[in-house]
Amino acid sequence: MMSIVCALDNHGLEALKDIATVTPKLFLSDDVSALLAEVKRRAAQGSIGKSDGFLEERQWVPVDFKALDRMKSDVVSGPDRDAYHARLFRQWLPNLPASDAADPGVLTSICCFHLGGGYIHKRWNHGTGAVMADKNPDRYVKKHWLVGSNQDREQANTAGRLWWLYESAKRAESHSAYDIEKLLDLLAGNRGLYHGVLRFPVLKASNRILSAIVDVAVDNRLFRQQDVVGWLSQINRRGGAISLDVLDDQDLKRVVRDCLPPKGGAGP
Repeated sequence: MMSIVCALDNHGLEALKDIATVTPKLFLSDDVSALLAEVKRRAAQGSIGKSDGFLEERQWVPVDFKALDRMKSDVVSGPDRDAYHARLFRQWLPNLPASDAADPGVLTSICCFHLGGGYIHKRWNHGTGAVMADKNPDRYVKKHWLVGSNQDREQANTAGRLWWLYESAKRAESHSAYDIEKLLDLLAGNRGLYHGVLRFPVLKASNRILSAIVDVAVDNRLFRQQDVVGWLSQINRRGGAISLDVLDDQDLKRVVRDCLPPKGGAGP
């Protein structure tokens, strides 16, 4: 079987932003056919009929549609199942490349026309998300269905968050004391650590540095975002990725440990 995801072009992305502003409930309703039709109608109007809002089709095989069904049926409100859903997402599209997982057109298409409101709304409709969905639904939709900055892509956009959570664990595993399953559970279960790391793309660009950061954070129970951000700032000031990546594994971990706040910081 073949999975086809259409990458939205600029007209399609703009059309979705307009719809999110005017009728955000169309996203929450999980009526994919109605949303798709409205995107094509608006995109065609905006480009004088030269575009239906989609750039091209991307194909990845093999694909596990049962994994997508399990994601939709098993979803619960809140982050408790993020690690499980990240595994299912990678099962569904195992060959999705990093370039496409960073493409707003691809990620937005996956969110809107595959995951849909049936998954996304249930996942994010809790805590501040529930308040935002009620009082500011257009912002709520744009945050979790559409794609803004790179950090938003990996933190708040639903498809991007699931893909990059798994990918971060996968990249760290090659130098970590922990296996990928443990790393995924740790990153998904400690948002302060994961969100803190996302603020320093230069540091996490190296698999060795990412691994050292995660291992030392776990060993010292450093999970609160305010502690992590200060710690990573200190690591960055010690030379950044270029200087740190030339160190051997032992010296790299020593530098990362030396930058820990007093007493290893606070627990989760």
